[in-house]
Amino acid sequence: SIWSSADGDGRSFLRRSRPATAALRSLAIVGSRLVAVGDGRIIYLSGDLTGASWTPESSPATATLRGVAWSGTSTVAVGDGGALLRAGGAGVGWVQVQIDETSDLLAVAADPRAGVPGRYLAVGRSGVLWRGEADGLTWTKLISPTVQDLRGVTWGGPTAVVVGAAGTIYWSPGSGTDRETVFDDGTRLTGALAVVAGGRISAAGVSGFEGGGKSL
Repeated sequence: SIWSSADGDGRSFLRRSRPATAALRSLAIVGSRLVAVGDGRIIYLSGDLTGASWTPESSPATATLRGVAWSGTSTVAVGDGGALLRAGGAGVGWVQVQIDETSDLLAVAADPRAGVPGRYLAVGRSGVLWRGEADGLTWTKLISPTVQDLRGVTWGGPTAVVVGAAGTIYWSPGSGTDRETVFDDGTRLTGALAVVAGGRISAAGVSGFEGGGKSL
């Protein structure tokens, strides 16, 4: 299902018509439009930010897509079996990008700051971490601090945060330039989901903390 805020402050929502019967797994703002991805390799693009109307995009994927993000100059979607797709800044013209990965990629995020190397970060099963440049075409596999499945990733200013199984959360030092070895063992949260709001990083569904956390 797709719901959009009717009043701009999130107090009430309108249910929009579904663009597909298959499950939708992720949604991203792409300029003045929205892009949604999901099961059956589907990609849908909205007419505007209200999500009232949707059109299907041709998808070169062969598996479920689980995450999508926009860097300002390109759009990237990730999914099962190491699937990685790239489109232009308007979210159209999807092509498959070949990377040496077979594990499922579960989420992707883009650094919102302009002019920073390593604009994308994709995460997945068994602690998989990939860094992508702003064009969405050039990717480098990073050394991971964990073998746990990583299920979410976000940026808060210069700091990147990833969360995953066993309630583990990791974050980068936020230098803005080093994206080779960026994560260190941090605070462990039970059932955490990291989000960014108002420039601050929050973790939802937290039932306990372990340790004080640290960064490089």
